[in-house]
Amino acid sequence: MSIRGARRWLEGETYPAPDKFPDLASRYGTTVDWLLGGRGDAPHGVTTTRSGPRCGHIPHITWAAIRTWVETGVVDPEDMYTDIHTIDGMGSRGFAVSVPDDTMMPDFPEGGVLYMDPDLEPLSGDYVLALTDTGGVTFKRLILDGGRTFLRPLNPAYAVQQVADLKAYGVLRRLVVTRDFRR
Repeated sequence: MSIRGARRWLEGETYPAPDKFPDLASRYGTTVDWLLGGRGDAPHGVTTTRSGPRCGHIPHITWAAIRTWVETGVVDPEDMYTDIHTIDGMGSRGFAVSVPDDTMMPDFPEGGVLYMDPDLEPLSGDYVLALTDTGGVTFKRLILDGGRTFLRPLNPAYAVQQVADLKAYGVLRRLVVTRDFRR
C-alpha cells in the first residue's frame, strides 16, 4: 500500500479491498480484526487512543457502556458491537448506540441506531442521552423552560421527567433505521 493510499484510508476517504486485509495484517504484524476495528494486538510500536474517530469510525456500544465511554473513553470489548462509519463533524468522543425501548416511538423505533455526540452542548429541543435523577441513562427530548429542565418521551404512554441537574452524555446527530421487508 502506498503512503498516499494509507493516508486516504486513515482519513476515511477510501478503504482497501477486502482481499487486501490479510496481506496488510501479515505485513504489519497484526490481525485483520485490529486493522478493521482496533480490537486485538496492535502492530509493534503502535498505540491507540481516543483522540478521534479511528479511520473514520465510531464505536457502536451497548446501552450499559454509555457512561463508561463518555467519562473515560474506554469500553470493554464485551460492550462493543462493532465500529461503524462516522458522520461529518462528529466530535472525537462520538459513539453509536441502539434504541433500547419504545419510549421514543414512533420517530425512534427500538433497534434504531443513534449517532450521539458528547462534544455538543445540548440545547432545548435536542434529543439527548442524559443521566436521570435515579442514576439511569435515558434517551429523550430536552426541554428547557423557565429555568427548569425536562426530558420528554415522544410516546404518550410515558411521563415527562423533570431533572434537577442535567448531565448529558450526548446530543443526537443521526438516526439510522433498518427495516426488514421479507424474511
